[in-house]
Amino acid sequence: MLLGLRQRTVAFLVDDAMLTKLNSSTGPDESTLFGVFDRNRDRILGLARSVYKGGPQNRYPISLD
Repeated sequence: MLLGLRQRTVAFLVDDAMLTKLNSSTGPDESTLFGVFDRNRDRILGLARSVYKGGPQNRYPISLD
């Protein structure tokens, strides 16, 4: 057991509209959206880093706006 170690889960919310903006030819089906996410993973991670502020908040929406 590790004493004094605190863990926290932080969620970054990516919606269908954002994925569609990343690839305008995206269809509405789940497998296509996952493909867009996978192809744009580095960009999405960069956006997540830019919105993360730390502190008590544990949910961050990510958008291209």
